[in-house]
Amino acid sequence: MTQDPITEDIQEIMRNLVAYFVLRQQLVVLAVIELWPRSFYQAIQVENIDIRPYQQDFFAKFQEYREKEDKKQEDSPQIGIWKNDWRHFAHGIGCRLTHIQTGERLEWDAPNPKVFDQYWFINHLEWRLKNELYDPYVRQFSEWISNYSDDKEVILATIGRLAEKQIILSIGYRWILASDFVAPEPLLPDKVVSALLNMMSDYREKHVSNLELIDAHSFTSNANWRFLNDTKDENVSICLNWISSNLKDYQQVGSVENVTAISIILQDLVNRRIVTRIPYSKGLQYKIE
Repeated sequence: MTQDPITEDIQEIMRNLVAYFVLRQQLVVLAVIELWPRSFYQAIQVENIDIRPYQQDFFAKFQEYREKEDKKQEDSPQIGIWKNDWRHFAHGIGCRLTHIQTGERLEWDAPNPKVFDQYWFINHLEWRLKNELYDPYVRQFSEWISNYSDDKEVILATIGRLAEKQIILSIGYRWILASDFVAPEPLLPDKVVSALLNMMSDYREKHVSNLELIDAHSFTSNANWRFLNDTKDENVSICLNWISSNLKDYQQVGSVENVTAISIILQDLVNRRIVTRIPYSKGLQYKIE
């Protein structure tokens, strides 16, 4: 039997690299609090900081900028220099920081300071592999990855192994260390969770050749088709009844909102650790535990 190249030692190195990145991205969390606190919507506290004064200052300055007749790009609150050392670009519900001298790039989206984006992590790790070989985990990972030609694919595969082992867990299309994860309450009714799980099992038996990993996009498309065309099926009926009673905003059959409703149920399966999301080169896969 061929030995798995992503050994437990490599997985532990990757876990530490992820944990380091999550700590490092807290710098972006602080930048968002100071520069772009609109990202937190109705929140009044982030990491024990009362952010209301920051929000008041921001909206006052933002309104002043909007009312200017001669707007200049450099006056926009979205871009500028932060703490003398970082270029910032605020976007959506997050921010990107780029160090002026070193080129280090950090990026994060609100609201959860513990959640990270796998591609922003990969970009940062690639920078560390070129600039921070003094770090023991970076050095050991660099020595191992030098055996492969495509760094990004190997890093993604190693992240996938952490997901498969539930060392990291998915929240939507982002990730969190299992040690930082707190399952939200309340969970969905058991019968709804079981119904979608049965639909996933049916899909796996009919459409997945190795009966193991299920492409996330393909399954969601199939589930949405069944919600349109297979309404007499017991599992489909259970899901639709729950959606119609609890998610009226998502009840537009065949629409993006309907797919969002499916995603909500899927996330509950993930929260319960009944299903694991695993990243791969084409997106995400599901594994039924």
